[in-house]
Amino acid sequence: MRTLPALILAALFTVAYIALLYALVTWLWPLFPPWLKLIGFILLAVFAIGSPLLVLARLARRHPETGARLVRLLGGKAPPGVDPTANAPGRPPRDQDSHKP
Repeated sequence: MRTLPALILAALFTVAYIALLYALVTWLWPLFPPWLKLIGFILLAVFAIGSPLLVLARLARRHPETGARLVRLLGGKAPPGVDPTANAPGRPPRDQDSHKP
């Protein structure tokens, strides 16, 4: 029952975000001086590259077994001291997790 309002709100935020980005690129960006364009470009690049990396780092801190499993999938060895079958500290037992690999 709460899913539909959350979905509508997320869609509205997405539309507003896209509209603001469009307005920035279409109308405001040409008015900026070159030095401000350079700073803006660097900040946009840092945020676009940095945000997924921060999410992956947070995932690795919360679920160390996931990182070890990924390393094994890619053909490497798990780091010493990380048991891929163990639960992370403070996490519920694995059988209570909502997803299974």
